[in-house]
Amino acid sequence: MKKDIIVLVLLVCLVGLFAYFICSTSDIPENTVDPMLEVIELQAEITKDLQDDIIDLYVKNQQMSDKLDILEAEIGDLRAFLGVAVGDTTPPEYRIEFSQGDIDTFTSLVMHEAGGESYDCMVWCANAIVNRVLMDSYPDNLTDVIYDRKFAVQFSPTIDGLWKTPSDDVINACYTALERDVTGGVYIFNNSDLTDPGTQQYFERFELVAEFDDVQFRR
Repeated sequence: MKKDIIVLVLLVCLVGLFAYFICSTSDIPENTVDPMLEVIELQAEITKDLQDDIIDLYVKNQQMSDKLDILEAEIGDLRAFLGVAVGDTTPPEYRIEFSQGDIDTFTSLVMHEAGGESYDCMVWCANAIVNRVLMDSYPDNLTDVIYDRKFAVQFSPTIDGLWKTPSDDVINACYTALERDVTGGVYIFNNSDLTDPGTQQYFERFELVAEFDDVQFRR
C-alpha cells in the first residue's frame, strides 16, 4: 500500500514537470502565451491537489496500520493469557469427552463453588472435578461426577437446585481445566471455614496440596 502511494506521488510530479518542460521549451507564438500559462497554472493546481489528497491518504493509512498493530498486540496478549499460541488455529485437545449439557452443569457448579474467589481458585476447583472423571473410583463423565452420591452428596446444588449462571472467568477456568491439569492430580476441595469439624477431620486424611482463598485442595 505504501509503495503504491509513493509511486503515484512520483507519477503526478513527473506529469507536472513534463507539462512545464513542454510549455517552456516549445516555440510558442506570442498570442498563445497567456493561454499556455493558464494551462500550466491549472496543471500545477491539479498536481498540488493530488499531492495533498495522496498525503492525506498516506496519513490515514499509517494511522490504520498503527491501530492494527495495537489490536494484534492485544490479541496476542489475550491468547497468551488463555494459553493459546499466537497464530495457532488448531482446535484444543481436551482431556475428556463432554457434551454441551456437561459443560452447562460443570460451569454452573464451578460458579457456585468458586465464582467469588480468585481465578486460580476457579481453575483448581474445575481441575478437581475433571480429575475425578479420569479416576476409576468416580463416574466417567462430568455430569455423573457432579451428581455422584456413592459415598455422600458431593455438591449442594445437586440437592438444593441453587445453580448459578457462570461468569466469563469461570467459563475460561473450566476450559483451561479441560485442556490441562495444573494441580498435580487434586480431586478434593473444601472451604475449611464452612466445613464442620468432623468432615474437616476426614478431609485432613488426604494430602494438602494448595490453598486459595480459604479453599483447600487435596489428593
